[in-house]
Amino acid sequence: MSRLRVALLVTLLLVMAAATWQLQAWRYGRQLAEQANLHAQERQQKAEATTRAQLDPAHARRIVAITDAGDQGLIALRACQAYVRALQR
Repeated sequence: MSRLRVALLVTLLLVMAAATWQLQAWRYGRQLAEQANLHAQERQQKAEATTRAQLDPAHARRIVAITDAGDQGLIALRACQAYVRALQR
């Protein structure tokens, strides 16, 4: 091979290596940007959820009262079922 061909081959290899390096850098940069965007969205959603949860404690008290009443109703139902079973024996 002549020196010119070797020089062209080396130059071509260097250009290809630089192009590949740049392409990988672009891809990696895009992935980092997407990851940062998803992270920011997740942080915002958590902040909104915390804010919503702290907005009205009165609603939380109502929910607790309703579930307590439901629990008491289930306890009464079980007692009635046990009574009926005892009568059937």
